[in-house]
Amino acid sequence: MPVKKILGVVQILIGLINLTLGITMMSVSLPSDGPKPTSVYTGYTIWGSVVFIVSGALLIAEEITDAYLISKLISLVMAIIGIIITALSLRDFSFEYLVCEDTLTSEKCAMLMGMDGVVLTLSVLESCINVFICFTWPRWE
Repeated sequence: MPVKKILGVVQILIGLINLTLGITMMSVSLPSDGPKPTSVYTGYTIWGSVVFIVSGALLIAEEITDAYLISKLISLVMAIIGIIITALSLRDFSFEYLVCEDTLTSEKCAMLMGMDGVVLTLSVLESCINVFICFTWPRWE
């Protein structure tokens, strides 16, 4: 199996995992009155996941054109924006953790911070894949 198809499948899986984590984070934090992670407010896990899934599908389709490269660059920019959003979300939410313990259960706070950490890790992985693809795509033709 070619490397580009494997990377496409990995991108789709990253998108699906981020989407699942985002839906879970929103369903846990939105009904409560306590502080919420910044990533829940921005909805990055939803729109970022859609971009990653489309980007992975284009990679599997083997359409290496200039339009494809532009879609990869958009995916890379989205991954970088996601890294910034989730890093800021983790930073801000860790300062609000004491307030969070008063309004939510501490398990919910820890779960939200953990999910944000996983989303951050997957966004870093997605950006690494996109950098690899963007700098090596002419060799694939």
